Amino acid sequence: MSNGTFQAKAQRSRARFPVLLLVATGALLRSVSAFSSGESERGSGRAEQSGKSDDIVVFITRHDGRCTECHEEFFRGNLIRVENGNPLCLECADLGHLEFLPRGDTAVTRRAGKLSPLRAVVVEWSRSRQHYERQGILATPQAIAQAEIDSLADAEVRERQEIRGELDQVLARWERPMPAA
Repeated sequence: MSNGTFQAKAQRSRARFPVLLLVATGALLRSVSAFSSGESERGSGRAEQSGKSDDIVVFITRHDGRCTECHEEFFRGNLIRVENGNPLCLECADLGHLEFLPRGDTAVTRRAGKLSPLRAVVVEWSRSRQHYERQGILATPQAIAQAEIDSLADAEVRERQEIRGELDQVLARWERPMPAA
């Protein structure tokens, strides 16, 4: 196929769906822009996509940059808060006293979030899934320590409940009526 034929076919295919393409592209750009700036549609400075509307969102950076207030350099993998489109280090965003609790132990994460007077959700962009994924939370060190103590205290009870739930699922499968042949 010659280059001219290819260009002609490409122009015809683009001519069929120009409005749909523009609408979809515009909506995608608006949603990415709103989420990356940390603003919801109401402009409250908090993101709605993270589960709760009142969660502060902190991003794990993918590129080097500078804080817009103190001009301190941050590198790939650092935590930043984006306010009004401006990246801020955690100190300038008044989140420097919080400690990172990685995802993994659901009981500790939930308890630390409840016990901490200020918490933030930490997200990172997933290139393969094309959306932000939750990586953990920022909470006060005291809340994290208390959550770990509480979690260890009832770990045995939670384990028994998990086993009981799995057993109930197995029994429910056995009690299903057999399909007619």
